[in-house]
Amino acid sequence: VFVGTHKDVVSSPAEHEEISTKLHFEFSKSVAWDFVLFNKNGLGHRGTTTLNFFPVDNKQGRSDPTMIQLIETFERTLEASDYVNEEKPLTWLKCMDEITAKKVTNLTLRDVRNIALSCKIKLPEIPWFLRFMNKMNILMWLEDEQLRDVVIIDPV
Repeated sequence: VFVGTHKDVVSSPAEHEEISTKLHFEFSKSVAWDFVLFNKNGLGHRGTTTLNFFPVDNKQGRSDPTMIQLIETFERTLEASDYVNEEKPLTWLKCMDEITAKKVTNLTLRDVRNIALSCKIKLPEIPWFLRFMNKMNILMWLEDEQLRDVVIIDPV
């Protein structure tokens, strides 16, 4: 998502279209472009148009209609994601709480396994737990033979 945060300064719809065109020119060949969320209710010099970004006025906050559109776009995207709607056991949340309480950047797979078992997660369920948390970007765990023994707790 591209967000312009100075709509109070750059306020004209023509300027927004120009910025949108520049973003397209600069980034459309990137592999990430397929995942960009577009502003389908943007304002151009001829009225409603699709922009490649959300121009918001930070001073208005949620009073800015574009901010509301941005939040609604996030919500629709999240609701459409299969992993967001999956029900997971509360033991998984408890385990993540225990892991993050360690206040370390990484743990060994053995350490995570011990924490998970202490939280009543069954041994065969632990890889599913780690895959899900990895998919949610809560932690990073790669199943590659050379990397699987390390779990990154704070991947950002």
